[in-house]
Amino acid sequence: MGVSLLNKKLISETFVKNYYLETESASLNFSQSLTEKLFDRSFRWGQSFKYAFDQDTFVRVSYEDAIRIPDAEEFFGDNLFILPNPSLRPESSDNLNIGFSTNINSSKTIFAEVNAFYRNTKDFIQRFPLGLINSINRNSDSQEVKGIEGNIKLNLGGNTSIRGALTFQDLRIKESIQNPNLEGSRSPNIPYYFTNLSINKEFKKP
Repeated sequence: MGVSLLNKKLISETFVKNYYLETESASLNFSQSLTEKLFDRSFRWGQSFKYAFDQDTFVRVSYEDAIRIPDAEEFFGDNLFILPNPSLRPESSDNLNIGFSTNINSSKTIFAEVNAFYRNTKDFIQRFPLGLINSINRNSDSQEVKGIEGNIKLNLGGNTSIRGALTFQDLRIKESIQNPNLEGSRSPNIPYYFTNLSINKEFKKP
């Protein structure tokens, strides 16, 4: 649901999402047959505000009470090295984003965008080693993420553009049940820097 205010300079959007999860798995061996079921249904919501200073410059603030449902491989493994974990619970998180976008030259061919984000995640899904060659996905410690992302877009003309992005994120273990000494330390095996470069070309029919 969207609402425009202040002569359409301020746009407010509110949304609600319904997540439904139902899984069933069977484990067979010589002595017994086990069937595990998992059911989860929840409503989540979000709110965003966008204020446009002009056609090319705006600031945006958004919040989402989010959830991430595990994918099939996280639930059931890959029948090779990743073992199944049908009792895996969805991740839940509080997400806050603040962004600013504008053009930085008079010809309006270069655009810059900066976004800062904060995430507080519970039941974080992480892959753990199990034995010599196997691994398994489990709900682990609560995670806190703070980060910033910068984007530059250059319009070259002829429906061609180049975009570059750089992201830094600081992931910390907020609460650890298994080892409280790890609280406040960085989460292992997760990259902290991301960068990418893309070229886009649009073709129009004559």
